[in-house]
Amino acid sequence: MIFGYLTLHRTLAKYMALPLLVLFLAACQSAAVPAAEARHSIHIRGSGALMPLAQLTAENLMQEQPEAIVTVSGGGSGRGILSLIDGTCDIALASAQIIPELEALAADRDVQLESAIVAYDAIVPFVHPANPVRNLTLEQLRSLYDGTLTSWSEVGGPNLPVVLISRNASSGTYEAWKQLVLGPKSILSGQALLMESQPMKTYVSTHPEAIGFSAFSYLDDSIAPLAVDGAAPTRSAIEQGQYPLRRPLYVYFRADAPEPIRTFIRSIQQTASEHSESLGLFAGEG
Repeated sequence: MIFGYLTLHRTLAKYMALPLLVLFLAACQSAAVPAAEARHSIHIRGSGALMPLAQLTAENLMQEQPEAIVTVSGGGSGRGILSLIDGTCDIALASAQIIPELEALAADRDVQLESAIVAYDAIVPFVHPANPVRNLTLEQLRSLYDGTLTSWSEVGGPNLPVVLISRNASSGTYEAWKQLVLGPKSILSGQALLMESQPMKTYVSTHPEAIGFSAFSYLDDSIAPLAVDGAAPTRSAIEQGQYPLRRPLYVYFRADAPEPIRTFIRSIQQTASEHSESLGLFAGEG
């Protein structure tokens, strides 16, 4: 088991970029309470898809409670959950459910985890605007990403080799893509280039032969989103459940988390409900 966990740590370390750290700090104190006792801190780490939501919630909290210190950093869902198990963060942001390896690690360390859904979003495949392909079936997406199809001409596009861009193994977006698109019997092609969401979008926007995927919130005019099985990734189609690549977004926390942590989780759910559209997310069940 120890070897397996070391391998897991090395895998996570290999593929995860340095976390983007966003620190909000308020140092006001009550005159009647010593500074060390008045402050409370919350460290949040994980999925980039949930960072804007966590940052906005942190800003709101620290406006209301100047004694609070909230740190929000990225690095991917896997890093967030691993940090939670290690005790180096209080809340993990995850854009997919915990993987079995991390579940086993938590059990081995006698760490009980709980989770809550805070919002939903969608994963959207996209191409260069010059690529005429605008719709792919789930089967075509799977065949592209497992390496079965290697030319755009095989899916109605130009006679160009397909360049696959994927998120890395620590990414919750990749884990959800694996579950929703690749399925249990397929594996990612060894030819795929691994990138974070923003570099992936930049790469695809400058390479007509490339295809990538990201959370709905990353879409802009520099890339062309693809319909899946005829359903375009519009806000209404995602909200109504017509677009097939919709996923829940989670926060993970320890079962013995104190009340300030649980209060923040309720706050992040409320923020998602009130600001989902501006954040590129979707509130509610479904």
